[in-house]
Amino acid sequence: MGRDGVGRRDLLESPEVDDDAAAVRAEWRAEEEQWSRAALEHWEHGRTLADVLRDARDRGDSVTLAFPSVTWSGTVLAVGDGIARIDAGSGAPVDVRLGPDAPFVLRIRAGGRGDPRRGAPITTFTARLRELDGTPVCIGTAAGVLEGALRIGHDQVRVTATDGGVAYVPAGSLWWVRELADD
Repeated sequence: MGRDGVGRRDLLESPEVDDDAAAVRAEWRAEEEQWSRAALEHWEHGRTLADVLRDARDRGDSVTLAFPSVTWSGTVLAVGDGIARIDAGSGAPVDVRLGPDAPFVLRIRAGGRGDPRRGAPITTFTARLRELDGTPVCIGTAAGVLEGALRIGHDQVRVTATDGGVAYVPAGSLWWVRELADD
């Protein structure tokens, strides 16, 4: 109860605004604003890179993933557990491995097309590599870009170039994969 016998709730809902009601309303608004800021901060601290990319996908925003050796720009088609599929324009989509040690910078431009397109669901980066086993691909690695037929091993991948050269890459060093178009 307030000084005049009126409860706090009555002051908040009262159409008449006296000094007490205005003070209570201001205090209530300040508390609500403080709680809202704290909730937003908590939500932001809990977001993952996949969450950020899902939001960009749902809005149809344009994204740019800048790796040391290549930059991919386009819209997000799908996001899975540790993977995002980007429509990077001509050719096949790019499947990017997401992880805390990923060597890229993600930039988002709001209001891309406004018409988000979604591709087929994806699960994990490893599952995507297995789908591409035996396929000619271009892969981004910690050491640079490689092209050739992909073969998946237990903890490595083999890339056989068209000239017969073979490269073995630790699976954890792969950052993105793109199926090569059949020309």
